[in-house]
Amino acid sequence: MNPKNFYQTLLVLSPLVFTFAFALDIYIPAVPEMPKIFKTTHGMVQLTLSIFMLVCGFGQLFIGPLSDHFGRRKIVLASIAVFTLGSFTCTLARSIEFLILARALQALGACGMMVTAYAIVRDLFDGKENFKAYSYLNGSIAISPLIAPLFGGYLVYWFNWRATFLFLTILGISTFSMIYKKCKETRADEHLVKIDLLLINRYFSILKNPHFYSYSLCAASGMAIFFTFFSSSSIILIKLLHVPVQHFGIYFGLIGFVFFLGSLLCGYLTSHFGLYKSIFLGGLLIIAGGLWMLGWGWIHGLSKWGFILPMLPTGLGGAIFVGAGAAGALKYFKQMAGTASALLGAMQFVFAFIVGTIVLMLPVTSTINLAITIIILGLLCLALLSKNKLKLFQ
Repeated sequence: MNPKNFYQTLLVLSPLVFTFAFALDIYIPAVPEMPKIFKTTHGMVQLTLSIFMLVCGFGQLFIGPLSDHFGRRKIVLASIAVFTLGSFTCTLARSIEFLILARALQALGACGMMVTAYAIVRDLFDGKENFKAYSYLNGSIAISPLIAPLFGGYLVYWFNWRATFLFLTILGISTFSMIYKKCKETRADEHLVKIDLLLINRYFSILKNPHFYSYSLCAASGMAIFFTFFSSSSIILIKLLHVPVQHFGIYFGLIGFVFFLGSLLCGYLTSHFGLYKSIFLGGLLIIAGGLWMLGWGWIHGLSKWGFILPMLPTGLGGAIFVGAGAAGALKYFKQMAGTASALLGAMQFVFAFIVGTIVLMLPVTSTINLAITIIILGLLCLALLSKNKLKLFQ
C-alpha cells in the first residue's frame, strides 16, 4: 500500500473492520427465533452474541503482539482465513453449543482482522491524518448496521439463519483475495518487537498512562452502548413490538446511519477542536439520549420511537466516543501500535461483554435498563476525564 495515498489505503483496510461488524449485525434478526429452532433458552442464544465480544476482546491481547513480532501481513491473512473457516463452520451447526463454539472461532479471526487494520493505520499515519483514519475506519464499521440487519432479515425471511453465515463465508473469501493482492507489509523489520515475558510489563506500562486508560474507557463505553443496544434491539422490536423480521433492519439502520455520521463528524471535531472537547461533546449527547429514553419509557411505556429516537443522539455521542477514544488512547504508542491496539480492543470488547451481559441478564421488557446504562456510562467517562485533568486542547 502507498502510505501517501490516504483514501486508497483506507479503502483497502475498510473490509477488515467492515467484515467484523457485519458478522455481528447480519445475524441479529434471527436471534428471537433461535431458542425455538435449537430448543434452548434465550440466555444460551445470547451467548452466540456475547461470546463473539469476549473472544474478540481476549484474542486481541495475543494477536496484537503477534502482529508486532511477525508483521501485519502474515497475521491479517491468517486472521481472515480463521474468520472464513469459523463462518462456514457456523452453517453446519446442529446444536446451540456447536454454534457457540463456531462463533468463538469466527470471532478469533474477526478480532485479528480488526486489530491489524488499526495497527496498520498507526504504522502509516501521524497527527491529524491518524485521527481522521480512525474516524473513517469507524465510519466503515457504521456501514454495517445500515445494511447488515436489513440484508440479514431478508436472508432469514427468504431462506433461514444459516444463509447469513454462508454469506459471511463468501465475504471472508473475497476479503482474503483483496488483502492478499493489495496489502503489503507496513512494519519495518527493524521495528519488529519480540514476544517475551516482558509483554505483560508492556501492557502494564501502557495501562499506567492516564491518557490511555481515560480515553480507552470512553472507547469501551461507546462500544458497550452499541453492543447492549443491538443485543436487545431484536427482542424489543421483533418480539415485543412485533416488527416484521424483514423490516427490522430499517429501524436498526437509522442508528447505523447516525453512527456513520458521528464517525465522520468525529474526524472533523478532533481536527478542529481536539480530542478532549470532542469527547466531552460526545458524553453530553450520550447522557441527553439516555435521559430522553428513560423519561419516555417511564411516562409512555414501550414504543418503537421511544426506543429509536433517543438512540439518535446516543449513537452520535457513542460514535465520537469510539473514534476519538481510540485515537487518544493510541496517540503515544507508535512503536507498540499493535500491542496498544490489542489492549484497547480487549478493553472495549470485554467491557462491552460485561456491561451487555449484566443488562441482558434482566428480563427485556422495556427500555429502562438500557437507558440507565447509557446515562451511567456517559457520566462515568466524563468524570474520569475530568479527574485526570487532561489538557483541554490535545
